[in-house]
Amino acid sequence: MIAEMEKIRVVTGVGKVRLANPVTKTQREIMGEFGLDEGDLVA
Repeated sequence: MIAEMEKIRVVTGVGKVRLANPVTKTQREIMGEFGLDEGDLVA
């Protein structure tokens, strides 16, 4: 589980934060178990 979540990359630019690659289905399922979604990663 931890190895899968370590694959998520967040890029910070001038005033912007975004995901470097799309979140996979497995990662979404893991985040869902903790009540999180993609918006929580870049907030």
